[in-house]
Amino acid sequence: MEVMDNKNWLHLDFKGIVPSERKICEWLDFFRECGFERVIFEYDCRVQWDCWPNAADPRLTKDEVRRITAHAEGIGMEVIPLVQIHGHLDWLLKHEQYAHLRENGFVNELCPQHPDASALIMAWIDEVLELHPNIHYIHLGADETWHLCTCEKCLEIVERDPVRGKMGVYLDHVGGICRHVIARGLRPMIWADMFCTEGRTDLARELPSETILVNWQYTGGGPYRTTAELKTSGLEVYGASAIQCAWYEHWWCAVNNPAMRLENVLSWNQSGFNVIHTTWGRPGNLWNLYPAWHGSVGIFIAAADPGRWSKHPWKPFFDRLGPALLRSWPHELKPLIEEVKTLPVSGSIEEEGRKWLELGLRYQLMVKNYLGVELGKKCMKVTRRYIGYDPASYRKYYETPLEVLASELAEWTVEMREFFQRNELSDMDEFVEEKAAIFG
Repeated sequence: MEVMDNKNWLHLDFKGIVPSERKICEWLDFFRECGFERVIFEYDCRVQWDCWPNAADPRLTKDEVRRITAHAEGIGMEVIPLVQIHGHLDWLLKHEQYAHLRENGFVNELCPQHPDASALIMAWIDEVLELHPNIHYIHLGADETWHLCTCEKCLEIVERDPVRGKMGVYLDHVGGICRHVIARGLRPMIWADMFCTEGRTDLARELPSETILVNWQYTGGGPYRTTAELKTSGLEVYGASAIQCAWYEHWWCAVNNPAMRLENVLSWNQSGFNVIHTTWGRPGNLWNLYPAWHGSVGIFIAAADPGRWSKHPWKPFFDRLGPALLRSWPHELKPLIEEVKTLPVSGSIEEEGRKWLELGLRYQLMVKNYLGVELGKKCMKVTRRYIGYDPASYRKYYETPLEVLASELAEWTVEMREFFQRNELSDMDEFVEEKAAIFG
């Protein structure tokens, strides 16, 4: 099984905002120019799978996937599918049609002891592989199985295997599917967090030797203790950063804080490990949308080529942007909104990325101003009972700003919808309505 090696990989999660086929190909051109040579597509629910009827929320057809893959191969990129085999199956298990496969009733996790579970997952893998005849790798997910062995069937297995415990059930399921894809001539990779979470990195060696463990660590910079622990398994270990992922304020933000992401991706790039740079579309299948890829243009450049980023004309702006977003002081955000409009761009992706940053900063400023007004009104409601109030001042500081914000939000909404349409992005209504709901 001869495979070319490569330090930096890119992962794109399609359960979030998805561009059209044409625009995905434009993005692939950009990613290749940045320096990425392999890209992992986590299709999730965005393709209508024959093996899971009536479950998908499709954005791409199989023919579109084939053409996207052909475009990637034509520019020297390998597309690698990611198929979740255990956890993160909310999109499927939320449907009553598939409720019988749930682990103890939880919609995000498959019961590995269900007699149909492995066969159905393998059939899905085989269906996905029909779209990717030229690949060498497949990613099998297998992360965050938080409800592992909570049903009666799984607990019975745990009682009979106290040495391996819960991870024995996990290993039997995941290992079996790894062997299935190895028999197809592929090298499997899985996220390694469950071995670390359960404190059983010693058991990882039970996986087939061809398996790659991917240690995702999305906060701060390395080195990470868990990476060294996983290496003792004898399996190959990759790292994984996050170009875009969950953060404290993701419900009411339209732009990532670049300081946190840059520290993470740049640190992993210095680790000496092969690195998969992940770009998540939602925190989970049943959670809110993250920003479009345009909000992470600068991070893509830095992840692929730190040297290029160190000289990029956007870097000084990003150095100021990170601390300013942490504070979200209006007097800092306002000049940044004007400055972002002047950033030099090279190509349409950077141009649209600059526009997203502007829209994201404007939204951040609106949220901050809205919170200030609403919290001030709550405080003044108490103050009025004790010492009275000046109606004119009250209107000036609390009523008029809300009228201004309503006008600003309406203008922002129009521009954001135009952005989605211009860039042929999915899920426009959901994203805009989620952001507007903060002001409800």
